[in-house]
Amino acid sequence: MTDQYRNDLARELEIAIEDGTSLDNLCVIVEKAAAVGAARVLEDLGLQDTTSASIDISELRALLDAWRDVKRTARQTAIKWIVRFLITVIALGLAVKFKFLQLG
Repeated sequence: MTDQYRNDLARELEIAIEDGTSLDNLCVIVEKAAAVGAARVLEDLGLQDTTSASIDISELRALLDAWRDVKRTARQTAIKWIVRFLITVIALGLAVKFKFLQLG
């Protein structure tokens, strides 16, 4: 598939050079170059197979969503523990100050 795009791109470039590069030819060249680049990137990423590529992308999105959930939950849990610790320290301090609890 990539070779076909390359051949088409080369042919369009030759036409553009011979014709003095019209705007229409340049648009076609840019579109074909973009298609070649996109195909190359997908091939480099191993996503050239359209059926498995969509499944892979869906799984990656699900994995990223799960990672974001884990980060949010971990942050919330850490904040809850810190708040509980501070409340406990304050409660112990008040208990000692008002002599409800004697330490030492």
